[in-house]
Amino acid sequence: MNVSPEIRDVRSGSGQRGETPIRTEDLERFAPEQPSPALSPGRPMRFWLLFCVIAAALGLAFYAYFPPGSAEPSETGSESGEEFAKLGDIFANLAAGFGGIQKFSANGLALFRELGSLEREWPDLMLDQKGGELLARLESIKKRIGELRGAVGSISGGGGLGLESDLIRADDFLAAFIPWLGSEEPRRIAVLLQNPSELRPGGGFVGSYTELVIRKGNLESMEVRDINDPDRELTVKMIPPRPLQGLVSRWRAADANWFLDFPVSARKVLGFLEASEFYSREQKKFDGLIGLSATVISDLLKETGPIVLRDGKLILDDGNFLVEIQKQVQTGQAEGSDYPKSVLREFAPILTEKIKTLPADRRAALFRNLSEWVGEKDIQAFFKENAIQDFFRYLGASGESFRPPQNWYGDYLAVTAANVGGGKSDLFLEQRTELKLQLEEEGGLVGELNIVRKHSGDRSEFWWYKVPSQSYIQVYVPEGAKLTEAAGGRQRTITPRSSYAGFETDPELKAIESSREKLDNFPAWEKFRNGGKDIFATWSRVESGAEDKMSLRYFRRLPMPPSDGRSFEFIFEKQSGLQGEYAFEIDAPVGFRFRENDLPIFEYSTKEMPARLKFTLTLEEL
Repeated sequence: MNVSPEIRDVRSGSGQRGETPIRTEDLERFAPEQPSPALSPGRPMRFWLLFCVIAAALGLAFYAYFPPGSAEPSETGSESGEEFAKLGDIFANLAAGFGGIQKFSANGLALFRELGSLEREWPDLMLDQKGGELLARLESIKKRIGELRGAVGSISGGGGLGLESDLIRADDFLAAFIPWLGSEEPRRIAVLLQNPSELRPGGGFVGSYTELVIRKGNLESMEVRDINDPDRELTVKMIPPRPLQGLVSRWRAADANWFLDFPVSARKVLGFLEASEFYSREQKKFDGLIGLSATVISDLLKETGPIVLRDGKLILDDGNFLVEIQKQVQTGQAEGSDYPKSVLREFAPILTEKIKTLPADRRAALFRNLSEWVGEKDIQAFFKENAIQDFFRYLGASGESFRPPQNWYGDYLAVTAANVGGGKSDLFLEQRTELKLQLEEEGGLVGELNIVRKHSGDRSEFWWYKVPSQSYIQVYVPEGAKLTEAAGGRQRTITPRSSYAGFETDPELKAIESSREKLDNFPAWEKFRNGGKDIFATWSRVESGAEDKMSLRYFRRLPMPPSDGRSFEFIFEKQSGLQGEYAFEIDAPVGFRFRENDLPIFEYSTKEMPARLKFTLTLEEL
């Protein structure tokens, strides 16, 4: 595939092959399906509203993990406040010509003033045991949303239908979230710190987590824990996923982040935590789970500056945080420490104090980073309360995997790597993924996928980064794909560490593994089915300083042949924590071109992949 290494992001209007630019009116077609709302006054109002509500919900975990202090922000020093003021100007100066516009503008301005105030003040309300006031603020915002809904409904010409739909979603969310937050019963949330040095399909290996308890709008307790604490007291014996059976004797919370679909991983992790006597002896249950990547912590350190630990012997900053924390953990394990991850317990309160001293505009900047973290899958959230989870799904924060619809004229790709016995090598693993799709005249589709994995751990001084990378690779494509060619990949003999006599079987895992199909023509690869997708799986082993290549070619029959004006969709989903380069080429059928660039070939490449990328290309007959 001849794809230029130049990064050409169609969302910014850069050119394609031949430097033919995408027309401005077509740029929105290439935005990720679930874009993160950019925080600028020029964005549609509904993005501001939705962002502020999602930020408040996610922020319960974020600020509890590293809570700010109670310092009063400057009335004029908040960049966020200035942006909300600018948005107020937009409401105040909307052009006339729509029925009900005056009422709409007044209600919108009042709502955003309240949201701006809450953005600056709600962490202190919650952490200073002012949960009652926080809940009252949320009730007021819900009331304003109701008033704005009425005003939007009065706009003539149907111009407010899209906004009204968003307001209904926000209203429904708050109707469930406010009583949930204000409950007399404790609300327990697990916040996972996922390690990208040891990737798993749902993000990274779960070595530590924070247990938050919220009651009546107040943060009641926060405990940083080692995942081994509940796993040691887990009496349930569950058969682990087959690729893990040579590594562990039973499935547990630490290894339950096994699914690309984050809600499934979250349910498994919570299920193991709740089954452990660590929690079950007091019948403690969890209400939700939030996964954080190390990027979140690094971004915090960019704002606070370096943190000094261990009597001045350890300095952590945004560039060395992950490496130095891993070094401390490995040293503690080698020395037989009772709690080798104690550095995290020392680190968290000091970071908290640093955040307390940040000026108001810097604290607001951290708050607004939530948008980027959600968009990059650095934060993924799961809540048992359906109305709350539905809203997170709508915002693209749930980490839920796309399910191809019936009769879909499109294609889908996701590639996951699960570190199984590869140490912490993923931090030094660079992956390039290239996909070429050829649409055929008769209605077929041919996909050619190339994956190159390069291990640069030989540049590290630490042995745990130098060990061979050993990963279980899964390639997800829509159901009905037939593998016609394959190269690379490895067979791996797995010797289970248990006979599994008397063990329980997870029904979802059993359904996937029972669909296993051996591919006689390609013995290094296997095929599974799950969630409307076919999964081609193999093993990759890369020595330090070397690279591994694998490729496959597959054929799918699309539900209909190409025709003039027909839209073809392509969706790519990123594995949380996996960084790399991506290049895509889509070739139109013979006799067609794409309306968006007036060419028969569309190309896109990037090093900054969002959580979900979607292209919609319109066929034009030549």
